[in-house]
Amino acid sequence: MTGWHEYQAILKLRDDAEKLGFEIHGSKYGNGNTLSLRTPADPSSYATLPIYSRDVTIFEGTAEALMLFMQGYRAHCQYMGALGLGKSIRRAEDKHAGKVIARKMGMIKDEKAQDDVPF
Repeated sequence: MTGWHEYQAILKLRDDAEKLGFEIHGSKYGNGNTLSLRTPADPSSYATLPIYSRDVTIFEGTAEALMLFMQGYRAHCQYMGALGLGKSIRRAEDKHAGKVIARKMGMIKDEKAQDDVPF
């Protein structure tokens, strides 16, 4: 079967991306060989990736490059945990996610920058 191994690799990439909280889509601007790693558009996904905007491309490239990027992301998360920063990072992300969700629900007014110029 032509392309069977590539299809299996993309399915494995999709499963790995879902474990990390991301989604894999086709690239908007690349050719047919390019995939993009995106954050979910669903607002309920703030529990997994709270500091990222929704429906944003994080990485774009071939399947092999995407696999390497996810390995690096996973290694980064493990390294931060080994340094003892995992709990403080999770605490900061939870705080940020709570603010974003409360703002979307209308519980917090949007903080807009005000000009110093009085006129």
